Amino acid sequence: MMTKRHALVFGTLGLILVLVSRMPSVYAQNLQSSQGSFFSPQVQANADPREMSLDLYIAVTRNAPTEAIALRLGDLITLYRYRCTRVTDYQMFLKRPNLLDMKVKCSGNPLYGVTIGSNGYVAVYGGNGMVASLDRRDAIIYSFTGDGSLDRDSRLTPEEALEESMARLKLGNDYNATYMAIMILGAIAIVVVGVFSWIRLWKNRKRTIKSQVTPTQATGRSHLKDRMWDESHEVVKWINYHPAGIYISVGKRGKRRLFGHQFTAALYAKYNWKVFEFSQARVAKLMKTFDEKTADYSETNE
Repeated sequence: MMTKRHALVFGTLGLILVLVSRMPSVYAQNLQSSQGSFFSPQVQANADPREMSLDLYIAVTRNAPTEAIALRLGDLITLYRYRCTRVTDYQMFLKRPNLLDMKVKCSGNPLYGVTIGSNGYVAVYGGNGMVASLDRRDAIIYSFTGDGSLDRDSRLTPEEALEESMARLKLGNDYNATYMAIMILGAIAIVVVGVFSWIRLWKNRKRTIKSQVTPTQATGRSHLKDRMWDESHEVVKWINYHPAGIYISVGKRGKRRLFGHQFTAALYAKYNWKVFEFSQARVAKLMKTFDEKTADYSETNE
């Protein structure tokens, strides 16, 4: 016979079995209620991310109202289980072939990044500070009020653009007119010096090759250089200065060249670069002037 103790045990087991059998239905009800509070009715009616991405891509490319685009962005972010009570700002950050990158700001949350494609591709990321802040210099920023209507955008009228440019000029942080003027003048100076140097090199280029120099001319040049070398004094190693205003430089191959500046003479002595080398006619003219001055000086002393 069943005693009271047996009845109590069987009754407890039956109650446990009933509770265990009802747990899946209770969990499902709780999950459904939580999803109902998390998703908006629009998301529940259309929970296909691909289709929502296509709708959003078409709305953006066909210049739909910004309020409608903001609603679709909020639903798409919510579909990926990110918190987005309402969209307060968004920006079309980057347009690529068949892809659009957008920055979205939801109320009380860091920025989200949303990428959509013409083939239904969609990616939602951010919400943790990884997306950089909105910058008006990247693209237009659309801002919305609490009821979802467009409040303002970051576009500037010509008057506002002029005022902002003048303010930046006064502050001098982002743009410095003096610095820019100096940079432009420096670039012009470099170009002018380069053109002038090229013209000088072209005018003073060697018009004849060594094979065209006769032995008599070569001997005359050598004697003139010997005389100038004897009358000159050493400035630095391999470079002598003649009182006629001529620098005599000895190159790596032992050849002597005549220049008007110590810098160009040093270039020849070290690198064999013949920059602004004196021609034979110019040397003869300078030496003639030097001889005349020397003769006058000697006559005066006598």
